[in-house]
Amino acid sequence: MLSRLNKRELAAYILLQYRGPLVELGEAVDVLSRELCMTRRTARAVIKRLRKNGLLTYIKRDNMILLEVKPLDQAARELLENYRRQRQDRCEALAGRPGGRQPG
Repeated sequence: MLSRLNKRELAAYILLQYRGPLVELGEAVDVLSRELCMTRRTARAVIKRLRKNGLLTYIKRDNMILLEVKPLDQAARELLENYRRQRQDRCEALAGRPGGRQPG
């Protein structure tokens, strides 16, 4: 979830956004380790976490892996859609049980 990003991950996301919408994975690791003074292992973990949060997407092209850096508004919109879907499913499940609460 976007709210669980720490300062390091947010800084990494912003730095990758400045590099452009598509960044090669190795280049991203190099940039993060150099600019944010982190190990390559930490840089890879940060990239993995940003991907899980929906801010990055892997794209395989030829013999390399590219990172698509999503715009923040698009990632927030997707987060909202997922959250609303989960809440709606939960509401429907509660309404179907005896004594369940009706939404509203």
